Amino acid sequence: MKWILFTSKINPADRRIRIFLAAVFLGVILFPFLINPSPAGIITCKFHQITGHSCPTCGMTRSLVAVTHLHLKEAFLYHLFGPLVYVIFLISFIALLTEIVTGRKIRLGIKSFTIRIAIVIFFSLWIIFWIVRLVGEFYISFKA
Repeated sequence: MKWILFTSKINPADRRIRIFLAAVFLGVILFPFLINPSPAGIITCKFHQITGHSCPTCGMTRSLVAVTHLHLKEAFLYHLFGPLVYVIFLISFIALLTEIVTGRKIRLGIKSFTIRIAIVIFFSLWIIFWIVRLVGEFYISFKA
C-alpha cells in the first residue's frame, strides 16, 4: 500500500488556491521567527484580558514562537497543542508546495473516513485540554 499517491492534474484555478494557501501557511510558519520570544514581546489574548480565563487558543502564539526558536519544553508549557499545530502547518505547506511544483494532487493512501475521525479526535482532545485548563483556573481562583 502506498501512503502518498499523485493523482489527477491540478487545474489553473485550483493551482491559484494552492499558491494562496501555501503563502498563508508559510506566513504562519515564518511569522513566529519575527516575534521576540520573551513574554513581554507577545500580544496577550483579549478573551483572557476581559474574562480572566483562557480561551482554547491561549498560549498558542507563544507556543509557536517557542517552537520556531527550538524551545520545545516552553512550547508545550504554553500550549500543549502548539508544537503539533506547527508540524501540521509545516507538513501542509510542504504538501501544497509539492502539488504546485508537480502540478498533480496529492492523495494520502488513507481512507477519508479515517482522516475525518482523526480530525474529530484532535479537536475533541483540544476542547478537553481547554476544559481541564479552565477547571484548573477556577480551582486556583476559588482557592485563593
